[in-house]
Amino acid sequence: MGVTVVDALKEAACVHTRWEDVKKARASAAKVSAGSGIGSADEANERSELIVTAVNLIASIPARAETVDEVRALLVEYGAHVLAMPGAERFEVYVDRDNPTTVVVVERYADDKAFAEHLADPANAVLNDALADLTDGGSSLQFLTPA
Repeated sequence: MGVTVVDALKEAACVHTRWEDVKKARASAAKVSAGSGIGSADEANERSELIVTAVNLIASIPARAETVDEVRALLVEYGAHVLAMPGAERFEVYVDRDNPTTVVVVERYADDKAFAEHLADPANAVLNDALADLTDGGSSLQFLTPA
């Protein structure tokens, strides 16, 4: 049995680290490090700089009955391109079980920079132009944060 959309969403939500969590981690690392002999508080803060905020999102694309297979195929092909980009960690394409003309993409990027680079990629504009002719309106994006 494969990974379900619910499992994918749970994992995506768990990976995303909010800025408040980063600040708490820095403070905790500084306290632990200061009393442990493993380095100074400044070194602990430097190590905590490695904690980044992942960008997790779900894109829902309303295809038409006669184009849903083509939309899905385009997105699967585009996903291979996206996953070759630095910082792109997930690009999984699904069809909504309850609405089979809606194609759903679960995406994760290592940080805001990686997501911005994805958006600026010329292939993204080419994909969106192709999807405009195959769908009933634009996609909706749902950005996720941990529960």
